[in-house]
Amino acid sequence: MNHIIAEMGKFLLRGLAYWLADILFWTICYWLGWFICKVITFGRYPDKRHQAHQNPPKKAGFWLALIGFFSLVFIIVILWSGLN
Repeated sequence: MNHIIAEMGKFLLRGLAYWLADILFWTICYWLGWFICKVITFGRYPDKRHQAHQNPPKKAGFWLALIGFFSLVFIIVILWSGLN
């Protein structure tokens, strides 16, 4: 019986971790990458096709989220090194 409960707990934790990673990458990192690309390119990229109310193309959305992810990691490293 304990084995079944342990497996159910692992399943729920994996689902929660996947859900949090999905929110972090596709929501927070996407918007951070969108903002950074807008600032760096002086508003030229992402163009009008990638508006917030529309679904961006998967390739462009992935690159924006990846830029946001690396920017987030960079910010965390800078803040962490400043605290130590």
